[in-house]
Amino acid sequence: MSQSQHRDQDPQLLQSIVLIVLETIFTFILKHDRVVRLHTRALVERQLCLRVNTYLPNMTFYVRFTSKGILFDRNSSVENGLELNTSVLDLIQIFLFANQKSLNSLRLQGDAADAELLKDALIHFSAPKILSDWKNWFARVNSEEDTVTSSRRIAPLLKKIEHQRSQVNALRVEVKQYKSQIRHLKTRQYWLNVIFISLIAILSVALIYIIWAN
Repeated sequence: MSQSQHRDQDPQLLQSIVLIVLETIFTFILKHDRVVRLHTRALVERQLCLRVNTYLPNMTFYVRFTSKGILFDRNSSVENGLELNTSVLDLIQIFLFANQKSLNSLRLQGDAADAELLKDALIHFSAPKILSDWKNWFARVNSEEDTVTSSRRIAPLLKKIEHQRSQVNALRVEVKQYKSQIRHLKTRQYWLNVIFISLIAILSVALIYIIWAN
């Protein structure tokens, strides 16, 4: 094998090793951290596939959320999903320091709802979030301190759910109002039709009477 072929294969081998390590770490976190499972449940149910394009260094790989774990691969046959364009520095800022500014700057293309779900989930894979609850990975919550820590991590999700519930209730009220307006318009249209037909009938009778009288 030529030296050029060796040089071409070395980066690919390194990328494959990196992806295997990432897959092992993220899947381990997913299986042991109940807060992460809560935030990724919708992504797993959707079997979301994420195409990641990074620069500095340039690299393209795919991330799939499945019931078996979070799978990293250099190739994917899945066409529907999200596409992420970002720098490696931004990913480091997110996963090592839970940097919200870097998270908000992520450029995601695809379904807006899936993109929002993904952003909500990514921050919970960060080191500060994981370290705040790691003691509960292998045991049930026994102490009040652990319970408080877990509650703090789950609080944003509960707040988001409550906000969505409020939005749903508001939409239901709007739907009821629209239905009431539609019924009112239908009733009004009905009586307008009755009046219009009655006027035509009266005018027709009057016209016939005048012609007959003459």
